[in-house]
Amino acid sequence: MIPEIKPYLHFKEFKTQFQKINNPIEQFEASFSEFSGFPYALYFSWARSGLAHLLSAMGLKNQKIITPAYTCEVVPQGIAWSGNRPYFIDNTANNINMDNDLLLKHSGSDTPVAILTSLFGRKHNPDIIVQKLKDKGILVIKDVSLAFGVKHNGIPVSNYADVAMYSTNAGKPVSSYGGGFLTFKDMALYEKVKAHRNNNAFPPKFKSIFLRQLSFNLQYIAFQKWIYGMVVYLKDNTKIIDIFVKQNEEDLSIPKQHYEIPAKFQAKIGLVQLKRFEKMDYNRKALANFYEKEINKSEIINTVPFNEDDSLSHFHIRVKKGKREIFKKHLLKNSIYFGIHFDYSNPDLLMFKDYKSPDAPNSRVWAEEMVTIPFYPGLSKSNAHRVVEVINKFKIIE
Repeated sequence: MIPEIKPYLHFKEFKTQFQKINNPIEQFEASFSEFSGFPYALYFSWARSGLAHLLSAMGLKNQKIITPAYTCEVVPQGIAWSGNRPYFIDNTANNINMDNDLLLKHSGSDTPVAILTSLFGRKHNPDIIVQKLKDKGILVIKDVSLAFGVKHNGIPVSNYADVAMYSTNAGKPVSSYGGGFLTFKDMALYEKVKAHRNNNAFPPKFKSIFLRQLSFNLQYIAFQKWIYGMVVYLKDNTKIIDIFVKQNEEDLSIPKQHYEIPAKFQAKIGLVQLKRFEKMDYNRKALANFYEKEINKSEIINTVPFNEDDSLSHFHIRVKKGKREIFKKHLLKNSIYFGIHFDYSNPDLLMFKDYKSPDAPNSRVWAEEMVTIPFYPGLSKSNAHRVVEVINKFKIIE
């Protein structure tokens, strides 16, 4: 079985969690600030927690906060946790990112903040659109949780925004196995958010640290070749794995971990992962170019376009509506594991039913047609060739 994702972990990450490092969280924040090109960085339990702290520190309540309709559900969750209203903007039929024309149409004096996302590491041209939003007095947050290395005109896309949001959860381009960052240009805003975090979030207790560390070590073990097949079986045939990963689409309650800062062992792992980013990014780009060149396109399946400025976190196959289940069965039959990121449009989720936004028909289509195939820095050449071989045979079965 070839996994869809696999953490780029070495023994050093496993070992470093037990080593003595002075002030690892402060060191990780300083290193992440340098990595991001922003003068200030703050580390949170999750990126969505950072977002909630930011909006609360700004004194915003019941305000319209623009966010993509097609993005991870945790982003609008963070908005809701702060007591504000997510306002969803559709993407276009041919671009996975937010529709710029709709974004400008629906942003104005009633919009204090807009979140722009480079989804799955695909560039959302930021220069002109960000300036137009700033001219309207809107604070621009760039969500690069899945887009650490994306650039525009040679500049990281995050650097066009006022604030950038990064997730360092498992499966992200850089992982501390839980956690997320906000980076800032403005010192006053940074100090305000830092004070809010420090006054409202506390060091985790022993039980919380133990469970987080157990989760990390279980993930380290789960992706070993000799046990991954068992994990897949449990995921597909039982509800055991769902206990750890499944989201409840009706739940907007704030979990306890939101009020905790990350554990020190997480920052230690993150410091090691940051040093690996360039190699991981290089490997992902090489694999993306290989897939794009070798996968046969047809009326049934296609790849999602990308360019040299992109830094993909996932590689998507777009499968003609109504054919996805057949394609999934074909992959599984050939021991290729896949993902569906994301299989929903946020405005349609029950937990967001009370937040009124424009209709988002394009995001629904994307949600119904996307499949992610194995894509991670450590994927072997032989397995990459196997993935292509299996996908290219699909048209014969059809």
